[in-house]
Order: sequence, then C-alpha cells, then structure tokens
Amino acid sequence: MKKRKILLLIFSLSILSFSILNPSFFEIPEVYPAFVTSVVDGDTIHIILEGSTYTVRLIGVNSPEIGHPELKINEEPYGRKAKAFTTKHLLGKNVWIELYVQKWDNYGRVLAYIWLAPPSSDSENEIREKMFNAQLLLKGYAQINTIPPNVKYAELFIKFQREARERGEGLLDYVASKWRGKEIYIGNKRTGVFHREDCEFAKKIALYNRVEFSSIEEAIEAGFRKCKICFRESIFPQNQNGYIGNKRSRIFHRTNCRYAIQIAENNRVYFKSREEALNAGYRPCKVCKP
Repeated sequence: MKKRKILLLIFSLSILSFSILNPSFFEIPEVYPAFVTSVVDGDTIHIILEGSTYTVRLIGVNSPEIGHPELKINEEPYGRKAKAFTTKHLLGKNVWIELYVQKWDNYGRVLAYIWLAPPSSDSENEIREKMFNAQLLLKGYAQINTIPPNVKYAELFIKFQREARERGEGLLDYVASKWRGKEIYIGNKRTGVFHREDCEFAKKIALYNRVEFSSIEEAIEAGFRKCKICFRESIFPQNQNGYIGNKRSRIFHRTNCRYAIQIAENNRVYFKSREEALNAGYRPCKVCKP
C-alpha cells in the first residue's frame, strides 16, 4: 500500500513539473490586430483597428515629452530619440493590441500593450522579444509608469527597467547621471510625505507611488511634507554622537530609528561607537541595522 502511494506521488509530481515547464502552462494573451498610421511620441501612437482610428497610450511606460508649444509642453531630454525609436519599430506596421482592466484614459485614448507579433504565451521570454512596451524599457527610452488597475506586467517591467539602468541604456543613464553624486529625496504620492533616500519608509514605497526630488525645497514646493522619522533632529545630548541603547531590551539603534525615538529618557544609554555598544552586551536593532 505504501509503495502504491509513493508511486502515485511521484507520478503527480512529474505531471506538475511538466505543466510548469511546458509553455502551455502560461496564458495566451487575447490580442487584436491593428495597423499603426502615425506616432505622436515615444509612448503614444495612432492605429486603425477594425476600420476605426484610435489614439493608443502604451500601458505601464512613460517616455520623455517632445515639445508642444501650443499645449505649453516643454521638450524633455531624449524625447525626440524616444519618438524616433517608436517610429522605427511601429510606423506603417501591423501590431497586436492587448487590453486590460481599464481600457480608456481620461483623454479618450485606448490603453494597451503593443505586441510586435502574436504572442504564444505571456511568459517573460515572449514579453522580452515581442512586446513593444517592454522594448521601450529595456532600451532605455521610457521609465515605468504603473497606474492601477493596469498592473498585469508591472513586476516584469520593474525588472526590465532595473536591467536597463544597470547597463546604462538611453534615458535611464541620463537620469542616473543627473542625480549622481547628489542627495535624493523620495516622496510618496499616496501619503504626501517625503523621506531621505536611506529612510526605511522610503524603501517601502511602491514604484507607482514614488516620486524623486533633488532638494528639500523642491519637495515642499510640490506640496509634500517631511517624514517625522528621518528628518527628526538628533535625540542625542549636545556635542554627543553615536548610538542609543535601550536598558530594558538591551538593544541599540541608530539615532533616527523609530524605535530609538520611542525609548523613555530613563531607559536610554548612549554609545560613541558600535563596538562600545556590543562590548556592553547590547545587540543591534534588526530594523535600522546599526
């Protein structure tokens, strides 16, 4: 009886393994054939679909603007290069349109993923090779612009942008060079709070809620307020620097750690160095990791 159960388990696992490795395990996206008649900019095109003309805004990506003086839109770096890239790959060609939850934006544009060839699955390899939204990110002609509920490929898009940034591709290399050597402040669109780059709360902000500022003044002018944790003045006595320990928990923290700030004055102990705290028998906080 035991032998029969073992054989049945092995058979079940082999079927599961096959299904995971087999391309049919992935879904085949539903797409509609269309023809690209013109290109507005890197992430917006005009198409003919089933005899009607539509303006299409690519989902999940944002290319730099080209200049539109009549609309008071200034040209942005890499705007023309992004448009040229899209023109080269899409203008006058057949494409396949994939829609998702929200099909129209507030400007009457169709929101879509653009496939250069009919997809056989929604696997990562298919998306890399055939989806133009992904190509814009991988080649550095756009940045992620995730707006719920259209989040189907959001995680992969994050991965593609990271790869492009690491390779120094196009626009992403320009953005990186713009900030290189400067302090960055991270804002949360949902909460209206901005943080120092190394703040624990900044690291938890979802990409679609994240906005970057080059100065405190810029963040405040945009209507954001300071994080009460990472912008808090040092709670150390004057002219004293280092780490704070909690006599009750025997844990020590960085000065801007939220748990350090909560320690009652009569439970605080101050250390000039990490080594001093460890030698006194204190263990490091797992949150601020001093």
